[in-house]
Amino acid sequence: MDSPDRMDAAVHALTELADPAAVSTGSGSYADQRLAGRR
Repeated sequence: MDSPDRMDAAVHALTELADPAAVSTGSGSYADQRLAGRR
């Protein structure tokens, strides 16, 4: 995990595996929070 993008992808993948239903309904807010945190 040598780059933030790879770590982010890994976290997102783990989240999808953990609870696919929650990710499908809350992916919009998740993306907003993630992008806001990078600024």
